[in-house]
Amino acid sequence: MQNFDLFLISLGILLIITASWSIAGYFGAPWLPTPLWKVDKMLKMAELKKGETLIDLGAGDGRIVIWAALRYKANAIGVEIDPLRCLWANFLITILGLRKYARVEYKNIYEIDFLHTADVITLYLLQSTNEKLSEKLSMECKPSARIISRTFSFPKWALQKEDARNKFYVYEKK
Repeated sequence: MQNFDLFLISLGILLIITASWSIAGYFGAPWLPTPLWKVDKMLKMAELKKGETLIDLGAGDGRIVIWAALRYKANAIGVEIDPLRCLWANFLITILGLRKYARVEYKNIYEIDFLHTADVITLYLLQSTNEKLSEKLSMECKPSARIISRTFSFPKWALQKEDARNKFYVYEKK
């Protein structure tokens, strides 16, 4: 293979990766991974219990889904619009032997139809995205579902718990 062909193939791959990563920012938020110690704090604050269903909106590399299944023995579903991150998350889930309890679906968060199954919903999106999702969450979540958001809030909802230092906000659907 000639150097020019290798260059074109490399450029094409780079463009695909760049476009893929840009998609997530357009639909919900750019990818900023949450450190595992914060993931654990979030799940404790949401009072996630064994056997409950957790849905992570904007799952990225699946770390919240994986931690919920691994540490809390929850049934965890991630939703991710970036196909590469979705693929990576499912690869990690498979390698860790969590396929029975966890998965990340390649979907748009605005188009999913299984929010009613969640006991806990986690998200780390933008303020504008939270506001767009607010009505969908209000209409589709089951009563008593706990919603925990990192950094950005739901101003029209009644706050149940707050960790101001880490910027975690917990809401409960009534």
